[in-house]
Amino acid sequence: MAASTAPSTSSATARCGCCSRPATHAGHQSVLLRLAGRDLLLTGDAVYTQRTIDEGLVPIYCADQHLYRRSLGEIQGNVASHPGDLVICGHDAEQWPQLQPVYI
Repeated sequence: MAASTAPSTSSATARCGCCSRPATHAGHQSVLLRLAGRDLLLTGDAVYTQRTIDEGLVPIYCADQHLYRRSLGEIQGNVASHPGDLVICGHDAEQWPQLQPVYI
């Protein structure tokens, strides 16, 4: 995912960038935070739940399925190649209680 981000320095230990992730609507962006020990990806609407990543689910409403599948594939590829990173999905009610308080 690094090639598709535009990082901006926000502190000595963390950087952030927006990733174009056309999802259920055009123009959607996810946020990639480069923390001291690992990256954190805030998917927003690009991936509703962890199950979406795991099973490659496509939402009922999708402005462009090709772009959605491409975005999902990029996120799946990042998860596979960086298993220690944290991914916070936009609408995953099961995931939120499991997050450390610092991320809530």
